[in-house]
Amino acid sequence: MLRALGISVIEPYSEHEHPQIFVTYVNAVTLDIKIEGRRVKIEWADDLRAHLDFDEDTRTLFLFKYPSICAPNLLQGGSRSIFDRLWDNYQLNVESVAQKSFAFYHEVLLSYRIVFG
Repeated sequence: MLRALGISVIEPYSEHEHPQIFVTYVNAVTLDIKIEGRRVKIEWADDLRAHLDFDEDTRTLFLFKYPSICAPNLLQGGSRSIFDRLWDNYQLNVESVAQKSFAFYHEVLLSYRIVFG
């Protein structure tokens, strides 16, 4: 009925569309998971720049361990964050810096959603 009115309905994902993720080991520093049968170690990074870095040799994915820092910066509603001010010396267009930092914080939070469902 909703489709007849032009309203799209989100279909549930099938098991075959997305790989299964299984947690194999957890502690305060690392998390081992298996994605499609291949082991990936997740290591928590203190540095926001290291978020989503992947070391192919050790199969380690680095995630920023304080994603709660990103949420308030997204909710500021246009006011400039500390992250934006750090770029003042390197960028001339302040608005583009604010847009880039907003996109970066958004990406960090979305990546948590993708990795942890």
